[in-house]
Formats: sequence, C-alpha cells, structure tokens
Amino acid sequence: MDQVDKAGYVTFLVASLLGMSQTSAGVDEAVIRLSYVEVHDRIRPSPEVTSTSVNVLLHLRSGGTVMHVEDRASGSARGAGKSDLRLGRDGPRGWHVAGPHDLVNIQKYYTYSRAIRVTVEGSSCTAKIGYALNPGATDYQYTRLLNGDRATARSVKASNVICSIQQMGAP
Repeated sequence: MDQVDKAGYVTFLVASLLGMSQTSAGVDEAVIRLSYVEVHDRIRPSPEVTSTSVNVLLHLRSGGTVMHVEDRASGSARGAGKSDLRLGRDGPRGWHVAGPHDLVNIQKYYTYSRAIRVTVEGSSCTAKIGYALNPGATDYQYTRLLNGDRATARSVKASNVICSIQQMGAP
C-alpha cells in the first residue's frame, strides 16, 4: 500500500469509526485507547515479578497522520512519550496498515521487540500484544522506569488488554 493509499485508508477508517461518510463535516480524528499490564519476570538487578501499567492513545487523523501517546507506571515510577507520525513511516513508535481492519506497531528494545496489533470492527476494537527476542538474544533487557538503569527479565507478557475507541469531532 503506497503512502496515498495509507492516507486514504486513515481517512476512511476515521470516518468509519465515527459512523460518517468521508465527506461529512466534523470528521477530525478517532482515538484508539489501549491499556494493559506488562509483566516482567525480572532476574536482574534483583529477582522479582514486576508489573507496569501501560496506556496508549493512538490518535488517527484524516490525511494519514497519527499521534502515539504512551504512559507507563510501575509503583511510584512513571514515564511517558509522544510521537507525531505519518502512517507507514518508520520511527520509534511507527504504525503500519496490516490489512483492511488492522494496524500494527513494533517497538524495539535492547534485546527484544514488542508488537501491538489493533483490529477495528465497526465502532469497537481488539488488541493483541506480543514480545519476541531478537536473533541471538536469550533474555529481555529493558530500561527501568524507577532509575533508568538496565534490567533483565527471563520473560515479558501482556495481560488485561483492553481496547476502545473514542470519537472526536472537529472543534
């Protein structure tokens, strides 16, 4: 799918999510909300099973632009990031069209990648989140929210995955 098709797809998807035609006035964006708990079976710096609450807002705008906002919390530690993107372009939090109802995001970490697949059906969505080690890696290394140090886990998984869609009109 070329860049023009991707922009048209986002416009169509936003309009579909809002239950309007592509030419309806007021179609501005749709926001996909994801929340889940990321569970690390950590082995370094100290063995412990840790949980991080993750909230992702994916603002889909007509014309193929996407804003990815991600907030993380683990105990008293917090972290957040925001990226303005063009659909299909590579970037630290790039999103790609994977089918007529699917968007995919792949986030790379030190020794592994996280993949999020969002499937939109009408005005609802589902999300699947998976983690894969990079070739040759034997453990999952990531940056701790608490102090920015590198930690190592024997596994990472997502639980309690929730996906919803919020409709937003033009101001």
